[in-house]
Amino acid sequence: MPRFYLHVFNDASVLDTEGSELPDLEAAARDAVQGIRELIAEEVVAGRPISRQHRIEIQDEDGAHLRTVFFGDVLRLRD
Repeated sequence: MPRFYLHVFNDASVLDTEGSELPDLEAAARDAVQGIRELIAEEVVAGRPISRQHRIEIQDEDGAHLRTVFFGDVLRLRD
């Protein structure tokens, strides 16, 4: 099973040094979306603003960039 690395780039950037074995890129993207939702929830509870430009970058085992998921892509706001 391939290993994917989900690097978080926000006010406290964190590089994923362990990675996760996942079946495919779509599974990695789902993990990224779930991680972003959890990070956004923490920011909301703490009363901190959320930047739509914060992101998780997905890399493969060779360090190739595969996809970027922005916080703004996950945020759903309504009036």
